[in-house]
Amino acid sequence: MQDNQAETEIYNKFNLLSQLSDVIIAVDQQELVIYWNSAAEKLYEIKAEHAIGKPLQACYQYQWLNPEDEQFAYNSLEKNGCWRGENIHIKDNGKRIYVESSVSIMKDQNGVGIGYVAVIRDITQRKKQEEILRKNEERFELSLFAGDSATWDWNLQTNEVIWSSNLYSLFGIAPDLFDGKYETFLSFVHPEDRDFLHQSVIAAIHQQAPYDIEFRVISPDGKVRWSGCKGRVFYDDTNQPIRMIGVNMDITERKETQRLLQTQEAQYRRIVETASEGVWVIDREGKTNFVNQQMAKMLGYEVEEILDRSFLEFMDETVRDSACQLLERRKQGIREQHDFQFRCRDGSQLWGIVSTTPILDEQGQFNGALAMITDITSRKQAEEALRESEATLRTLFNSAYMMVGITELVENDIRLITCNLGTARFFGSTPEAMEYTLASEMGLLEEYIRDWRERYLESQRIQAPVHFEYTHPTPKGNRLLSITVCPIAEHMGQNPRFAFVIEDITEQKAAFMERKQTEQKIREQAALIDISTDAIFVRDLNNRILFWSKGAERLYGWTAAESIGKKATELICGNNQSLITKAFNTTLTKGAWYGELEQQTKNAQKIIVSSRWTLVSDESGAPESILVVNTNITEKKQLETQIYRAQRLESVGTLASGIAHDLNNVFTPIVMIAQLLPSKFKNVDTRTQEMFHALENMSKRGANLVQQILTFTRGLEGKQTLLQPEHLLKAVIQVIKQTFPKSIDIVAEIPTNSLWMLKADPTQLDQVLMNLAVNARDAMPNGGVLKISAENIFIDQTYAQMHLDAHSGHYVLIKIVDTGTGIPPEILERIFEPFFTTKEVGQGTGLGLFTVLGIIKNHNGFVQVRSQIGQGTEFRVYLPVDEGTITEETIKEELPQGNGELILIVDDEIIVQQTTKFLLEEYNYKTLIAQDGIEAVTLYAKYQKEISVVLMDLIMPNLDGLITMRTLLTMNPDVKIIATTGLPTNHQQILAAGAQEFLLKPYTTCDLLRIVGKLCGVVH
Repeated sequence: MQDNQAETEIYNKFNLLSQLSDVIIAVDQQELVIYWNSAAEKLYEIKAEHAIGKPLQACYQYQWLNPEDEQFAYNSLEKNGCWRGENIHIKDNGKRIYVESSVSIMKDQNGVGIGYVAVIRDITQRKKQEEILRKNEERFELSLFAGDSATWDWNLQTNEVIWSSNLYSLFGIAPDLFDGKYETFLSFVHPEDRDFLHQSVIAAIHQQAPYDIEFRVISPDGKVRWSGCKGRVFYDDTNQPIRMIGVNMDITERKETQRLLQTQEAQYRRIVETASEGVWVIDREGKTNFVNQQMAKMLGYEVEEILDRSFLEFMDETVRDSACQLLERRKQGIREQHDFQFRCRDGSQLWGIVSTTPILDEQGQFNGALAMITDITSRKQAEEALRESEATLRTLFNSAYMMVGITELVENDIRLITCNLGTARFFGSTPEAMEYTLASEMGLLEEYIRDWRERYLESQRIQAPVHFEYTHPTPKGNRLLSITVCPIAEHMGQNPRFAFVIEDITEQKAAFMERKQTEQKIREQAALIDISTDAIFVRDLNNRILFWSKGAERLYGWTAAESIGKKATELICGNNQSLITKAFNTTLTKGAWYGELEQQTKNAQKIIVSSRWTLVSDESGAPESILVVNTNITEKKQLETQIYRAQRLESVGTLASGIAHDLNNVFTPIVMIAQLLPSKFKNVDTRTQEMFHALENMSKRGANLVQQILTFTRGLEGKQTLLQPEHLLKAVIQVIKQTFPKSIDIVAEIPTNSLWMLKADPTQLDQVLMNLAVNARDAMPNGGVLKISAENIFIDQTYAQMHLDAHSGHYVLIKIVDTGTGIPPEILERIFEPFFTTKEVGQGTGLGLFTVLGIIKNHNGFVQVRSQIGQGTEFRVYLPVDEGTITEETIKEELPQGNGELILIVDDEIIVQQTTKFLLEEYNYKTLIAQDGIEAVTLYAKYQKEISVVLMDLIMPNLDGLITMRTLLTMNPDVKIIATTGLPTNHQQILAAGAQEFLLKPYTTCDLLRIVGKLCGVVH
């Protein structure tokens, strides 16, 4: 009983939609038909009383277009409650139709599924149209419509209209009543539709508007028929309309008005809300009475935002007039389906298939309209792309220089259906005159026709193109034609049709061997060009690149594809436009130019090339292009620059060495006197003692600076000793605090008495720290923070493997961090290169960081740098640790005293003589003074037995130290000589020459007394 009530309820609900033009079918859970509307009766040719109660598969069979579609449909129903797609239905009489189905789960009041409802549209005609469009033949594809469709062709220049044979029967007009004139056709159109049709034609021709209308035709017997028409206008090269073709379909039955039954609103909404299409109901004024959730979702609105608003508000102004016209047709009781365009909330366009039905009251008066809208936006976009492609192909068809056309096989002959202008010209005719002409009528011999037919049949048999060549005789001689034929598979006529493409290759064949030889030469030349290390390219007179060699690709990084067509100034030219202009003008006037240019590669690397330009002329001798050959001389230029700098530096080094020698002679007595003052004046006040200490420190610092100059200019090896880096760091920090601008805040984080010991040259480390600090200062011209810190760290094997310069072990890490401008990444990679500097000329040698790196590597350490533009830079110096204790050199009362030994002092500097003499005598030695080598030999010969040690300067006038030393050794092989000098010297060679000890000026009191005491045998 309940099942019967449910079926009755469902039937009553679907009876509301019995007059829709779309097929609506409902089945229960057992897939037994419970509703079958009149559109279903028409489509499947089964009455409702015969269908209801039967299984759905007994009414029609369905076939999926793709194997996976069936599972997808079931999954969609289960997950979303609906499915929409396309498939094939096989009717009871075996006829196959394409349909677009929208299936939804139908639920009762409690939301429980009680069956399925399907909205079905017959899209067989649409499928045929889509297939026809893909075949790119307007007139012939439109003629493929079968059944109740027909085609027409209107020559706009002659006003001649050609109807297909079935168009007469579609209109119900005898052929002898139509004289082929447009005006005569208008006389058959219903008077109420005549002006509408004519205006649509005018808009299609002059405004290129789409021609897609429906109108009524009155046949001579007075019968009114509805016809749907689609057409297209074609234009010549001057954009003048020349032709319009179209297709008509009999839509009389679809135009029959039906009355939508009134029922309860809840029953109505249940059906429309479960549909996957949009449903829209308007009143007689066009205001919205109802939209379902799907329609609102398609437009991007909520349902409440659409209600009580005119449907015209949801479309652009450009289509509102057309929408108003269609509304007027609804008021006339016309029910129709058409494509229409809506505007979504976000401004995008929604294309939909709109099936509209007028809603009439009991007196038959218009009371509103019901529309079902299916979203076909994606299909419209695809159709538009297909139409554009088809139009492009038609243009190519007509403009192709090759012969292109369509033929069909008839009994023992070949008929030309259509051809392009190239075919007609070859045969000395026009495309129109050649249409439907037999090959035998065009003068082709029977044997050639027979051979052609065999080729056509072969193409039809294998369903693939067939290519062959054919010699065609003409009054001017034979022409060799290359022919390709291909079957048209979807042709629906009795005679098989084929497309052909014919190319006259007479000249090509004649020139084949010459071209082949030329190509071989070009390949050989291209191979030579490609293996060349030079960049070779050709540019036209507008500076656009015509050719780009492999060498150019390697040098500049731009590929040929990226370069050809571009301007050379956009790719490789640097800041030398004036020189480029001069080179161009010189090449044009003199035929060639040679010079050097600064250019850049794809990755913005600056290079220097030796460039050779040669003018290339055409056959008439007019300038045509310029051949450019560029050789990369960047490294050569850099090497020359480095050599020039090194030569200048060598000159500076030589000068600095001489100055350093004189400075050493100055600092030697200063250092010794500074060390003697505290012992001579022991009772002075504290302030004076501090001044003595400061004098000693500054004199030592000056001496160390001289050693630094000598180390840099001549590579003098520094003296490494165990030291505590804390003291060195604090001394450097004190200096920079006194000398750096006050706008730079110096922050020091140096632990006290906890840093590990280093074995290092303090002078060189002082140079490293000062270089890094000065660089940090220069990076903060507007002030900032300079932070210097130190800490003990341990580097394990894992870290060492990730950093090539590191070794596992203990290190002292010194950090110099600034908040300056930072170093760009492209410069950061080069900062340790010799002679590389970003400072202006005269403000930097480019050797500062190079020297830093060299010193640290000589100490078996390594350097890391991190930098960020606008944030600052951090240098990390890693120095390996050596165990030991600090040895501080101080003058103590316990320095070794002499026993009256006689010391011969040989030096040409008076102050050095006097200071050394005073110091030695202060410590109980006797002294003799010699101004040069000659005087030294004289004095030694006189006092040889008394002299215990000779203290000899190596650089002296008249007779230098080495010659003097050899002379003394000749006189006494056991003579004890201490060699001294202020210049960098290989002291091992000096010792090998006979000296027992070596002292580098300026030397300290401790150093001098220790060595003299050692040679004299004085016990400390």
